[in-house]
Amino acid sequence: MRKKVWCFSIRSLLAAAIALSGFLVLPNSAAAQASKSANLSGLASVSGMVESAKPFQAAKVYFRNAEKRMLYMVYTNGGRYQAMHLFPGNYELNVQAKGLESDVQKLVLKAGQTATANVSLREASAAEQRRDVEVLSFDGIYPPGPGLVVARKTCIYCHGANFLPSKHWDEKQWNSGIDYMTGKDNRQGAMIQPNEMSQSEREVLVQYLVKNFGPSSKTRAVKVETEMPVDETKVGKAMYVEYYFPTDPPGSGINDPKYAGITDEGPFAGRRVSQDVHFDQQGNVWIIDRGFPNRLSKLDPRTGQFKEYLTPDPTAGVHDLTIDKNGIVWVPENEGVPAGQLKLDGFNPKTEKWEARYPFDPENVIPAGTVKHAQSLTIDSKGNIYTVLILGSGLSRWDRETKKMTTYPMPSPNAFPYGIVVDKNDNIWIAEFHASKIAKFDPKTEKFTEYSPPTQPALIRRLNVDSK
Repeated sequence: MRKKVWCFSIRSLLAAAIALSGFLVLPNSAAAQASKSANLSGLASVSGMVESAKPFQAAKVYFRNAEKRMLYMVYTNGGRYQAMHLFPGNYELNVQAKGLESDVQKLVLKAGQTATANVSLREASAAEQRRDVEVLSFDGIYPPGPGLVVARKTCIYCHGANFLPSKHWDEKQWNSGIDYMTGKDNRQGAMIQPNEMSQSEREVLVQYLVKNFGPSSKTRAVKVETEMPVDETKVGKAMYVEYYFPTDPPGSGINDPKYAGITDEGPFAGRRVSQDVHFDQQGNVWIIDRGFPNRLSKLDPRTGQFKEYLTPDPTAGVHDLTIDKNGIVWVPENEGVPAGQLKLDGFNPKTEKWEARYPFDPENVIPAGTVKHAQSLTIDSKGNIYTVLILGSGLSRWDRETKKMTTYPMPSPNAFPYGIVVDKNDNIWIAEFHASKIAKFDPKTEKFTEYSPPTQPALIRRLNVDSK
C-alpha cells in the first residue's frame, strides 16, 4: 500500500496553531498521563454554573495561580463547568465568551477540596473586545483587481489576511518592504522568487498597497464569517494548563548585561520565547527557549517546577529539539558562534551536562558565503539524526555508529526546508517551504525525490507520515 504523507500549509496552520511565547500549554490529558502515579488527593477541584442574560456556547473558564505561575482553562457544557486536579493556592477566576466577560473573582483552594464557584457574564467592554480595530469582510478591506491578484500570491498567502491592513506605509516604505522580500539586504534570501512576480506586477502591487494600506488608512482586521464549530459535550471534558517560565531576577537571564546588546533578533530579544515541546520517558517536558540567553528547559508537570540549562553557546540561536531512546536531548544551533559554525548539541539529563557537540557541514558542502541555519530534526530507527538547514538549503545526517556528520544539498535551490519526519522504512520526508514541494531522501541511495502538491504555491511548513 502506498504511504500517505500529510502536509499542512501555512494557511491551515494559522487557523489551528497555538502560539507559545513565554509559556507552555499542555492539554490536561497529556499532563495526567505523566502523573498517573501522583497523589491526586493533594489537589483540588472546582465546578459551577455560568449564567448570562445573552445566550453563549463553550465559554472559557480561567483559573490563574500567580504564585505557581500557572493557568488552567476549561470550557462550559450547557452552562456548567468542572476543573479537576488544581494545585492548592490562591486563584483569580474569570470567564469569557464571545462578546461576554465576567468580573474577576478571588478563590482560595485547599488540598483535597471540592469547591463550587458560580459566575455571571456581562457584555464585554470596548477595551476587552479591542474595538479600536475595525472589523470588515475580506472584500471590504481588499478591493478586487490586478493588485489583489498579485498581493494574494506574494503577500497574503504567507502573512495572512490581517498583515497588510495593519500597516500604514507610504510608497517608499512599501518598496523597501518588497525589496527585502525579494532578497535585497535579506540574509535569509528571497522570499518572493523572481518567477513569482514580474516588474510590471510589482508596480501594480505597490500602487494597490499605497492606495489601500497607505499612511491615512485605518487599522482593520478581516471578519470571521464562519465560526469554528464547537461541540460542548467534547470540549467540556478537556482542560488546558499553562506553565509560565520563571521570571529572571535582575542581572540574570534576559536581564544579564552581556545579552543587552542583542537587539536585532526581533521577537527573541529581551524576552522568553518557548518552542518545540517534547515529553521524555519519565513524563518530564523539555522546551527550547529561543530568547537570549538560549536555554533548554525541563518542566515537571506534576509539580509545576522548571529547571533550566544554558546552551553551550547561548547566542547561537535555537529552534527545535528531539529526544533519543537513551534520553539524550538533541538541540541544533541555528547559526552558531561565530555565525556559520553551527553545531548539533547533545544534553544528558542524568549528568545535567552537554556531552556531545558535532559541527554541521564539516566538509563545506554548502557553498562558501552561504548563510547556514539549522532548524528541525528527526531520528531514524538506528538512532541517526537528520537536521534540515533551512538557510543554506541542505540536509545533514549524523551517523550514530561513526559519529560522522554528512551534508546533502537539497535538490531545489533556496528550497527553505522546514519540517522533517521519518517513515517506518527510515525514508526522510522534508517540507520545502519556498519550493512548495515535498522531498523524500532515501538513506540507502542517498538520493532525493521531489513531489509537487496540486495547489500552488503551497508553502508547506510541517508534515507527518501515517502508519501505512
